[in-house]
Amino acid sequence: PFTEQTKTIWTTYISTPIEHVTKNILHGIATVTFALGQKTQDVSESVGFALVDIGYLFINEPTQIYNVKVITLSPTSVKISWDTNSPANSKVNYGLDESYPFDVQSEKRTTNHAFTLTKLQPNTEYSFEVMSHGKSYVYDANRKFRTPQK
Repeated sequence: PFTEQTKTIWTTYISTPIEHVTKNILHGIATVTFALGQKTQDVSESVGFALVDIGYLFINEPTQIYNVKVITLSPTSVKISWDTNSPANSKVNYGLDESYPFDVQSEKRTTNHAFTLTKLQPNTEYSFEVMSHGKSYVYDANRKFRTPQK
């Protein structure tokens, strides 16, 4: 039978370091397959998607959105960008209210997402949400921007 001292030694010197190394190895495999999948999508979409899907097998984290930005390009256009922690597709829903009647989207899986919205009205407030689907489906909603006057 294990004594408390034996359990402490096992956890401190064997079990925890092995778990840490294993997690790092799996994360490394995921990173490599994600990178290959993203680059391959430009040549073969289906092969690229398959490689990214393989990468998802090696991570436990759900897809997360962060660093959402709106950059004003003109009174009638803005660039909306965001990042995800793993490759995912991209979609922006937008409109004059939160019913979001307009959208732009891409099935390409990437970690850096960006769309330019054009034909907007000057000096107008818009509502928008960004969405991505990678290992899991995630969105960041109820955001607003205002286009400048002409």
